[in-house]
Amino acid sequence: MKEKAIDFLTFCYFGSRGNDIDSIINRAYVDMASHTMATFEDVNEKWSCRWNASNVIKEAIDVIDKPYDIWHDDTCNNIISQYPENVLSYGQAQKWLNMTVKYVYVLKLLGKFENQYKYISDEHVSEFHVPLDSYILENILDDKKTVWSKMSSEEYKEIRAALAVKSYDFLNELQEWDELVIGTRKYDKDSYGFYCQNK
Repeated sequence: MKEKAIDFLTFCYFGSRGNDIDSIINRAYVDMASHTMATFEDVNEKWSCRWNASNVIKEAIDVIDKPYDIWHDDTCNNIISQYPENVLSYGQAQKWLNMTVKYVYVLKLLGKFENQYKYISDEHVSEFHVPLDSYILENILDDKKTVWSKMSSEEYKEIRAALAVKSYDFLNELQEWDELVIGTRKYDKDSYGFYCQNK
């Protein structure tokens, strides 16, 4: 029954039982694209770019055969190259890629993708990157100026270095993400969470 319960939850969140990499990449795209993606005049071009970039991610995570930071940078740049110039930033590409890796790692802990994506495992977890967004920038680095969705690769590397100084890594983020979200929402006076906390 436990396996069926996990299947139910993963289906509700990903639209699959958590063993379909396309649905994982799509969910990571939604995490990245919500309120950050430029509009396209041609919707077919929009979907074509997304399709091509999704395939880049799918192929890249299947075989990670170089140092992780180099693989990550190469993959982000390849994702960006699937879009017209200045449409997708490095900040958006890293969020899409890092959330995909995060989801695959978590689902593997739950027994999914058992014989796939072998690099994404506890053995290499210290190499994985924190998915950078406003929650991390504001709560961990007290940075309210940097816009994650417009970050360049240089800004991304600077922020990763700042996180390293604070010894904040992928596992910290995985363990504390709910506190970051709740902590941010409680100050959003227009949110339902703020309303509930003040009843």
